[in-house]
Amino acid sequence: MKPSLTFYTNIISPYQLDFFDELSNLFSLQVVFYAQNESGRSWEMSVTDLPYKVVVLEDGLTARSVKKLMTSYHYSMDIFKVASRDPSNSVILGGNYYIPNTLIALFLSAWKGKKIYWYGEKLFSAEGIKKKFKKILLQPIMIFTDAIFAVGESGIDSYMGYGYQKQCFNIPYNINNNKFYKELLDLNKLNSLHETYNSKDKIIILTSGALIKRKGIDTAIKSYLDLKESDKKKSELWILGDGPDEKELKSLASGCDTIKFLGFKQPSDIPYFFNLSDIFLFCSRYDGWGVVINEALASGMPIVVSDKVAAKEFVSNDNGFICNCEVISDYTSALEVLIGNDKLRLNMAL
Repeated sequence: MKPSLTFYTNIISPYQLDFFDELSNLFSLQVVFYAQNESGRSWEMSVTDLPYKVVVLEDGLTARSVKKLMTSYHYSMDIFKVASRDPSNSVILGGNYYIPNTLIALFLSAWKGKKIYWYGEKLFSAEGIKKKFKKILLQPIMIFTDAIFAVGESGIDSYMGYGYQKQCFNIPYNINNNKFYKELLDLNKLNSLHETYNSKDKIIILTSGALIKRKGIDTAIKSYLDLKESDKKKSELWILGDGPDEKELKSLASGCDTIKFLGFKQPSDIPYFFNLSDIFLFCSRYDGWGVVINEALASGMPIVVSDKVAAKEFVSNDNGFICNCEVISDYTSALEVLIGNDKLRLNMAL
């Protein structure tokens, strides 16, 4: 008989569903999502016919009001019923450590004597009074969990930096690589997209993420605009995603017809755009992980990534470049090397 496990987390997301599929091979699994979706997320994800039990909560009126200021705030009265009746011997808690749903599930699980594990990204650093306040908010995690599954080595460092005394394990976000292998895609669809986007004779530089300041799409555009004219003539920058900064970013890119905004794509289409591309550029100013790095590596692309992205631990001299976050010339230089050296670019993609 499989051991029982319940995983509490914020919302339904593509990479989490892949992760839960694998967990269900090892555990009798229940997954509790605090909500179907959040503002700024346009995924259309189904949770029917899955090999594990799924509970999707619905935020109450108070939470819906707070979410106008804090997108990932979740509170449902049903969390009391779900957590108190949870039959699993062990629970993993994700999402934000200070929101009501997480704290209620944590306290009820501790009261029932369950094994409790926290799964989280790197904590934001803080100083002075802010750090003291954050330590107070972290106390339930520090006291009641049996271990932390941290997302990346930098995640482990951040929890230990706030005084966590128990075991920490590095469990990075991961994906189902098979979804990104070119040989497993619909080649007719891939070729049709090649024709639609006229990409066969171009070196395609792809960046992907919400069109917000934190994701550094403006830096990606500036670094591309600073390329030599000869490099821009034989390449294109594709920007995958949508968001509130779209108008501003399009204005920044105006006058350059080799920058293309692709808009939002559903998860089932994203592997095709990754496989149409030759270089992945990710200039995020902060990412607790950055699953797009996993996707780019699975698609066989060299990576040019910001040093503020935790998933940089997957990038080395063999498969890409790690750049100083706000130094545009770092990104531009890396792109020029990859555009100008076909052999290096192809070797890094292996």
